[in-house]
Amino acid sequence: MEYLTGLSQKETVRASCKKCGFPGHLTYQCRNYLTVDPQSQSVVPTQQRPGSESPEQNYLTPLQELRQQEEEEEKRKAEKLERKERARR
Repeated sequence: MEYLTGLSQKETVRASCKKCGFPGHLTYQCRNYLTVDPQSQSVVPTQQRPGSESPEQNYLTPLQELRQQEEEEEKRKAEKLERKERARR
């Protein structure tokens, strides 16, 4: 079946942008962070003081939330492996 679809188990299909999480374009095509005025805020949002941002700026799309959860899980697994390796020594 993999041969017919052209995908192997190692390859994954990405159906949305990794920067903004919206479908319809790939990461290199993302224009959601571009600004008209170069004097205004940076292209990629930076972390600010808590409470100074509006709730709309803190909003994460479901895909961004999923990506964050996956990254946190990967970090936990890596830390767990490091602890096991230290215990062996």
